[in-house]
Amino acid sequence: MANAKLTFGKGSNNEDFKLKKAILSGKKKVTTRIHNYGKIGDTFDFSGVKFKITSVRKMTLGKALSTQYKLEGCRSPEEFKKFWLRFHIYRDRWPMSTKVFVYHFTRLKSNFSKRH
Repeated sequence: MANAKLTFGKGSNNEDFKLKKAILSGKKKVTTRIHNYGKIGDTFDFSGVKFKITSVRKMTLGKALSTQYKLEGCRSPEEFKKFWLRFHIYRDRWPMSTKVFVYHFTRLKSNFSKRH
């Protein structure tokens, strides 16, 4: 098990807050990326919480937008597309046929135990 290179953020403060809330609440369970940042079993930290990659799937960006939007924490494919494009620098370069990596992840339970 290695550390994945997944990071989140780069939107406005309001967008970053919404993203943080969606990830930490479990509403967002997937992230779609152009590059490979990890494999099944890898972990990553987000806002002091550890997560584990449970699945990595390759598909076109168009398929990811139309099938993964709920797991991305969005209400519709259109909402996910707007969100995704805001967070990617070269947004005008990515046709819907672009191959992407879809990472499913789960929050790990803390090993922290209460002391009396």
